[in-house]
Amino acid sequence: QPEPRADPAQTSLSAMADAIMSAAAAMLPECVAPWLATPMGELAVWDVLGTVAVFLLSVASGNSSWYDPYWSVVPPIAVVWLALKGGLDVTPSALMEGDGGAWRLVVVTAIIWAWAYRLTANWIRRLGAELVSTTARHGLRAAAHCEEDWRYKLIRTWFCGMTPVYWVLGSLGIIHLFPTAMVFAGMLPLQYVTGNGGEVLPLGWLDAAGAALGVWGIFLEHSADTTMDRFLAA
Repeated sequence: QPEPRADPAQTSLSAMADAIMSAAAAMLPECVAPWLATPMGELAVWDVLGTVAVFLLSVASGNSSWYDPYWSVVPPIAVVWLALKGGLDVTPSALMEGDGGAWRLVVVTAIIWAWAYRLTANWIRRLGAELVSTTARHGLRAAAHCEEDWRYKLIRTWFCGMTPVYWVLGSLGIIHLFPTAMVFAGMLPLQYVTGNGGEVLPLGWLDAAGAALGVWGIFLEHSADTTMDRFLAA
C-alpha cells in the first residue's frame, strides 16, 4: 500500500517555521535557545514577528491604530494553540469526571475569549470600522486621515511628528513592542494552565479567586467604556 503523500503547502509552512525558529535561536544567547524550543518560546517568536508585521502596516498607512486589535486578538489564539501543544484532555468525559486541569483550561479560555471579544468589538466600534472602511474604499494611505488613539498622537509630539525617530522609537518601540511584551508577560501563566509547564495541579481556592478577578475585570472595563461613551455623548 503506497504511503500517503505529504501536503506540499503544509511541508513548506513547516520548513519556513523551522527556518524562522533556527534564525531566532542563532540571534539570541545560547542560554535562550532551549527556551525557544518550548511552546512558550515559539509563541514569543511568532508574537514578535506578528507585531513587526502590524508595525509595517502602520508605517505604510501612516496610522499606528492598526496595532490596537492585535494585542486583544493574540491571547485567545495563544491559549488555543498552547492547549493543543499541551494535550490536556478537555473532552466532556474528562469534565464530567471533575478533572481539575480540564476545568481550569475551559474556564481560563472562556474568560480570555470574553475579554478579547469585548475589547476588540470596542475598538471596531470606536476606531476600527472607520479605519477599515476608509482603507478599503480609498487605499492604505487614506488611513493616515482616520482618527488615531489620542495616546499615539501624544507620543508623536514627543518626536516632532512622523519622523524616522518616531517610527523607530515611538511607534515600533513604545506603541507596538512594549505592549506586546506586557501582554506576553501576562500570558506566561498559560503554560501551566495548558499543561506545558509540568505537573497540572488540582483546582484550589486560587483558581476561584483568579476566575472571579477575571470576570470582575471584564465587567470593570465594560463599565469604564460605557461611562466614557456617555461622557463623550454629553
